Formats: sequence, C-alpha cells, structure tokens
Amino acid sequence: MRRTLLKKTLLLLPLLLITVIGHSQTAEYYYLSGKSKLILKNYKGAVSDFTDAIKLSPNIADYYFARGKGHYNLEDYNEAIQDFTKAIEIKPKFEDAYYHLGKSKNKLQDFRGAITAYSNAITINPKNGDAYNNRGNVRCSVQDYKGAITDFTNAITINPKDETGYFNRGIARIDIEDYTGAIDDFTTSINLVPKDSEAFYYRGTAKVKVQDFSGAVDDFSKAIEGVPNYTDAYYQRGMTKIAAGKKEDGCSDLKKAGDLGSSKAIEQSKKSCQ
Repeated sequence: MRRTLLKKTLLLLPLLLITVIGHSQTAEYYYLSGKSKLILKNYKGAVSDFTDAIKLSPNIADYYFARGKGHYNLEDYNEAIQDFTKAIEIKPKFEDAYYHLGKSKNKLQDFRGAITAYSNAITINPKNGDAYNNRGNVRCSVQDYKGAITDFTNAITINPKDETGYFNRGIARIDIEDYTGAIDDFTTSINLVPKDSEAFYYRGTAKVKVQDFSGAVDDFSKAIEGVPNYTDAYYQRGMTKIAAGKKEDGCSDLKKAGDLGSSKAIEQSKKSCQ
C-alpha cells in the first residue's frame, strides 16, 4: 500500500506544478509551490514558500501545518512544534496536526507531551490506528507496557491486516516477559510480511527465552537470509547454538558477528570459544 500511495503522490506532482504556474504569486501560489517542494524533498525550499504564504495569509491552519512538516523533515523539531501548535490554535479539531505534534514531541523525548498529542488525535478520530501505534511506542518509552499493549491491540482492531500493531505488541510483550504471547504476535506479523527479518529476529529472541533453541536458530537464520550482515542475529544465533551444545557452530557465528563489528561478540568469543 505504501508504494501505491507514493505512486499516487508522484502522479499528483505535475498537477500541482501546473496549478502553481497558473497562479500569480498569492498565498495559495506559495502554498502549492511549497507542497510540490515537499514531495521533491526540497524541505528548505518548502519551508521558505510556506513562510511566504503565511506572510500573505497568516490565519490559514494548513499553511502552518505544511510548514511544520517541512521543519520536521529538517529535524527542526522545536520549529515544527510551534507550527503544529499554531495550526491547532486556528483549527482546534485538526487531527493530523495533533498527530504530527506527537511525532515532534517524541523526537525531543517529551514523552508526556507526545502522549497527550496522540490522545487528542485519537479523541478526534478514534479510528486512527497510526496514532494508537505511535502512542503505544511512546508508552513503552515510559515503561507503561500495559497501556502500550492496549494501544497496540486497538491499532490491530482498526487495521488487522497491518503488521505494525502485531510487531509492536510483540516487542511490548517481551518487555513484560510474556514470551509466548510475543511469539504469537511475531508469527502473525511474519504471516502478513513473510520477509520481515526484524520480526524473525525478535521471534527468535522470544523462543530463546522459552528454550526453543532449534526454533530460535531457524528464526535467526531467516533474519540473516533477509539481511546478510545482520550482526545481532549472528550473535544471538551463536549464543543459542552454544546453549544448545553446538559450540563449534556457535563460535563460528560469534566470529562472524565480531568481524561485523560487535564488541560483545568478541568478548563472548574469548569466554566461550577458547
């Protein structure tokens, strides 16, 4: 779906450019020009255009919102927060502005502020699965794993074919040592996206915790198939093989992880492989 959305966005670009060319230099002209530059990832140019639009029409929420997105992509998160806040001041039910405000506050590790912003987006649109997923991730950052799992479950209910909620809930379940539940979530995530190396990796780590060493080795191997230089997967596979009594194979994996730059693999090799 993401690729389809990208193609649609790119198809819109010529229409935006035609519209821009057809306007005199009004606020709308600068706004459309800025939107075109956002699509082309010319974020500085976009911010400049949105600023010109705001100078001409300072009470349009969409202009501040668009400039906020430009600032966000430039990693100017404080500026982005100011713009999203202004957009909300003008348009109090601006769901997307609250959502992006949450993203910006999370980047600055203002976790409580991010949770509040996502909560406001959800209040406006209780079907915003992305806001539930993001709020769940922030709740994990403040170790509210129960709240996070509730958020991920809500995201899954809204979008049951989106692997994100299952993956995130699996991570949270590892954090609360619900390894069986985590394995179930990663399995569903993998069924939806069969080549997700990260999901295989984390399912492998959960299987280690329930002493399913054979299953864990298989998962780490699948992770490595997708990402041949997956350092942590080599390390974990090596440690799992050693735990299962396959020292020679395990030490080979630790050596590979060390060659890829893992200092902990090098240290572990000294302890386990001499």
